[in-house]
Amino acid sequence: ASWTPARREANGVSGRQAADSITSIIAANQGPKRWVVLLGWSRALPATEALERGSSTKYRSVTDFIRPADRDLAAHMTPENIAWILSGTLDEWYGMWAPQVFRNERIAALLAQLQRVAPTDPATRFLQARWLMQNRDYVAAEPVLAGLVENAGDARFPFPINGKWIRPPWSSVRLKAMLNLAFLRDLQGNREGALDLYRQLLARGPELDAEARAAGYIYDDISDVIASYVRSPYTGLPHEAFRHYRAAAAIPTCDPAPPK
Repeated sequence: ASWTPARREANGVSGRQAADSITSIIAANQGPKRWVVLLGWSRALPATEALERGSSTKYRSVTDFIRPADRDLAAHMTPENIAWILSGTLDEWYGMWAPQVFRNERIAALLAQLQRVAPTDPATRFLQARWLMQNRDYVAAEPVLAGLVENAGDARFPFPINGKWIRPPWSSVRLKAMLNLAFLRDLQGNREGALDLYRQLLARGPELDAEARAAGYIYDDISDVIASYVRSPYTGLPHEAFRHYRAAAAIPTCDPAPPK
C-alpha cells in the first residue's frame, strides 16, 4: 500500500492511542520504574512524539542502550549466532522479493566473519551461496550448492527454524541447497535440470511438511509450493515470495465438529 496522507493520519492516530495506553498502564502499575515497549515503526514514531510532548513519562530511545550492549556483543558472536543473523537476511521472505531492504555492507561483513571462524561448515557454505545468488553471481553459486547437495548429508542449521519468515522452514542444509540449486537452474534457463531437483524433493512426500508441522507452522502446504515450481518456473521476481502465502492456504480447523 502507498504511504498516502490518509494512511499517515491513521498511523498517527494509532500511535497516539498507543502512547495513551502506555501512560495508563504505567499509572496503574506504580512498582516498575522502567518499562520496555516494542512498537512497529509506523506507530512508534507518533507514539514517541506524543510521549515527549504531553506526558510526564520520560522517553528514552533504544539507541541510548546500543553502545553499552555493543561492549558485550563480541562474546555472543559465535558461529551459530552469526549464521542465525545471516539466515534472517539471506534466506528470508523479504530477501526473496526485496533484498534491497537489508544493508549489503553489513551482510558482507558478517559473512566474512562467519567464513573466518567456520569456513567449511555446511551452513556457512549455504549462506555464501545465497549471498552469491542475491548478487546474481549464479556461476559462482552453482558449485557451492551442488557440493552441498552432494556432500552435506544430515547437516542441520545450528539455530531454530522460523516458519513465519524462512521459507520453507527446513533445518536440513542439503534440502535447502537442493531447492536453491533448482531455483538457480531455472534462473539460468536450465528448466530440465530444475525439474529434476523439484521432483526429487517431491518424492520425499510428507517429509517436506513434517518438520514445519511439528514446530507449529501449519498455515500453508509446502509440498504444494514445491509442486508449483514444477507447474511454472522460479523467476526471482517479487511475486515468488507469495507462493507461500496463498489465499487457499491449508489452515486446519481449530475446533473440529464432533464425528457423526
